[in-house]
Amino acid sequence: MLGGGLYNFLVVLERCQSGRLGQTRNLLFLLAGNRGFKSHPLRMKVKVGIVGASGYTGAELIRILLRHRFVELVFLSSRTLVGQPVTKVFPEFPQLKMNFVSTEEISQIVTSNDVDVVFLALPHDAAVEYAKIFYSKSIKVIDLSAAYRFRDKKIFEEVYKIHHPYDDVIKESVWGLTELFRDEIKKSKVIGNPGCYPTSISLGLAPLKEIKDKIDLNDIVIDSKSGISGKGKKVSEDSLFVEHNENFYAYGLPYHRHTPEIEQFIKLNFGIETKVTFVPHVVPMDRGIFSAIYLKAEGVNEKKVFDIYRSWYDKELFVHVVDEIPQTKWVSNTNNCMISVRYIERTGRLIIFSVIDNLVKGASGQAVQNMNVMFGIDEREGLAY
Repeated sequence: MLGGGLYNFLVVLERCQSGRLGQTRNLLFLLAGNRGFKSHPLRMKVKVGIVGASGYTGAELIRILLRHRFVELVFLSSRTLVGQPVTKVFPEFPQLKMNFVSTEEISQIVTSNDVDVVFLALPHDAAVEYAKIFYSKSIKVIDLSAAYRFRDKKIFEEVYKIHHPYDDVIKESVWGLTELFRDEIKKSKVIGNPGCYPTSISLGLAPLKEIKDKIDLNDIVIDSKSGISGKGKKVSEDSLFVEHNENFYAYGLPYHRHTPEIEQFIKLNFGIETKVTFVPHVVPMDRGIFSAIYLKAEGVNEKKVFDIYRSWYDKELFVHVVDEIPQTKWVSNTNNCMISVRYIERTGRLIIFSVIDNLVKGASGQAVQNMNVMFGIDEREGLAY
């Protein structure tokens, strides 16, 4: 009787020789489990496509995936750059010897034998449709738009003014804040990658579940600042250099579209429905988000709050609780989130500070982290700096 490890290896070898590669890849992932890549040198590569790869989040996905040891980039699509060499748009990736393909055409011809997972870096309305197309082909989907972030599609339709007819896909989707919904992500076929502001704010709020009886969840004020890249790559008057240089302003009031996503998280984490005051700002830097979250709290000890946060995130790879008030440059170009707390006794205010890179932890980095979880790969792969 052959030992389990040797027997499994011979099965893999036989299937490779017989051409049953799809079965082989599935078996290898099964053998690898969720214990990380270091113990499994036989792990085969995940075949990946990026739909809408020409924007900031698309470029960030390419950058991360090119250093991922267990990914094969199968295609990069665009609706406006079809046929153009990727290096013409992104000369920083000279190793990518491929052209942009048509988003419409690739979505029709690609099958689950060609690609394991697609990242959607599309406008919200387009993501609604393309997620359905790939999902119907049994291809896993990680959507960076808001199309599959909400459990109640009526909220999405009301906020984004887009009709969403695909209840079956929504039912399969998971809101992909990795640190808090890892178990659901492992089993999911569709990930609604969180927005950048909700990521920084939700990670900042989550540990307060331990002392929710001491804080007023009906009086939450959130003040966030974002770099200019958060507005996307589309050219408009308010994206011009002269509009941002030496300038600082609030926007999206009175009801920024990330507000209901934040409120949805509070309901999931704390079990209550509430309304928050959320004020986002644009600051003249390329990337980064700084969120300050203000809550009324009575009888709170700052040291004990720090202890709760450190215990909550002690085993997390990318969330770090620090003594100092964090700065955006500390997390720039990384998948890290840095958090600190302060309690102002004379006013009874607890302040949570949370910083991330909006393009990495707030978008593409978290998307790759979710992919790693889905395929049983060490979460650090492609994201360790």
